[in-house]
Amino acid sequence: MRSATLFATLVTTLSIAAVLVMPMVEAAPLKLQFQQTWGGPNSEIANGIAIGTDGNIYLAGQTNSFGAGGFDAFLLKFTPSDTLLWQHSWGTASDEQGVAVATSIDGSVYLAAQTFAIGVTGADLVKFTPDGNLVWQTQLDGSAQAFVSSVAVTPDGASVYVAGTTLHAILLKFSSSGTLTWQKTWGGRFDEGASGVAVAADGSVYMTGGTSSFTRNEAFLNKFSPDGTLVWQRGYGLAPSTLVGANALAIAQDGSIYITGDSQVQGTAQEIFLAKFAPDGTLVSQENWAETRLGSAGLGVAVSPDGSVWVTGNTGIGAGGGDSILLHFSAAGRILNANTWGGTDNDSGNQMVVGADGRAYTAGQTMSTPPYSFLRAPTKTVNPGGTVAILTGVVGDFTGTVSNLSGVVGNPNGSLTFAGGTDAVLLKV
Repeated sequence: MRSATLFATLVTTLSIAAVLVMPMVEAAPLKLQFQQTWGGPNSEIANGIAIGTDGNIYLAGQTNSFGAGGFDAFLLKFTPSDTLLWQHSWGTASDEQGVAVATSIDGSVYLAAQTFAIGVTGADLVKFTPDGNLVWQTQLDGSAQAFVSSVAVTPDGASVYVAGTTLHAILLKFSSSGTLTWQKTWGGRFDEGASGVAVAADGSVYMTGGTSSFTRNEAFLNKFSPDGTLVWQRGYGLAPSTLVGANALAIAQDGSIYITGDSQVQGTAQEIFLAKFAPDGTLVSQENWAETRLGSAGLGVAVSPDGSVWVTGNTGIGAGGGDSILLHFSAAGRILNANTWGGTDNDSGNQMVVGADGRAYTAGQTMSTPPYSFLRAPTKTVNPGGTVAILTGVVGDFTGTVSNLSGVVGNPNGSLTFAGGTDAVLLKV
């Protein structure tokens, strides 16, 4: 997972679906365009990925092979043909973790990161130029004990949203110059964790994650206006004994919202779910994918220009250990392809993005030495019969303070061949 996702009440059922098995749709097999590892002798994990206006790919994550502290964030820039243009570490004397990355229409790159020090955790936002030069860096006060999970930029590039977690979900809005515009909390009686944020073409902001404050452990999807007003809030889940949590979301060109995550009925293997919502909060479609003997988790989702949807995560099947999973769905929710990637040890896909040409890129990690296998996986999905509830979570004004950081940008010399420990991974299909 990119970050820890924690698992009122007026419950209004908006959609109930019968359990149906979706038949396989024949599609051309996926072809792996390239696979690239990056790292040093210790541990590197790619948690976030974004594409710039020029088509280049940015990879963000964590390293303890390079940098100023025990762990630092890293930011890499690749061409679409797999050439590494530059590599940077960023951090302080404490430990940092690069969690997510987003790009702006002007080419700016925003790194969302986490600082860990004794007794405190700071949520960081760092801005870079397309050339990798540091523009500014800011941190939400570590005493707030905030964990960051996702970052998104408005279509005009004027604002940046950061989602994360304290005891409840938090949503922060910054200007492109690093000024904190507003900060909100959302939640109920117990715990909430925000795992994803995205901005629609009309400026609406969507936040997803997991909650246990209402009648069940469920995923939530909330819609906010640009001024921080809550427009609607929805809970998506199954029976009260089923654990459901969303780990990522993406928005299609038609305004549809997709969330992915995992669900688990007591005594069964964890499954990947993909749920599609309309801009008014109506549940449009839902599918679960799983290899029934072993658990799987959906960690990243992206939408192609043609409206098809990609999901990545991890699964117990594949070449060995746990493998990265890549699922491709039509806009109607029918699965087109399923593939695993990995070696004989543990591997995972953590986030993904799709370019203007429809090519999909996955950020992840591997503990496996080469060779790696790209294998076809089962393409059976099930409509789980999930229901949607109108939640009654409360929006509050968060009181965190922000301050300038003094993180240092380094120039690591990461290897593009497997270097040992855990390496970051970039895949293209």
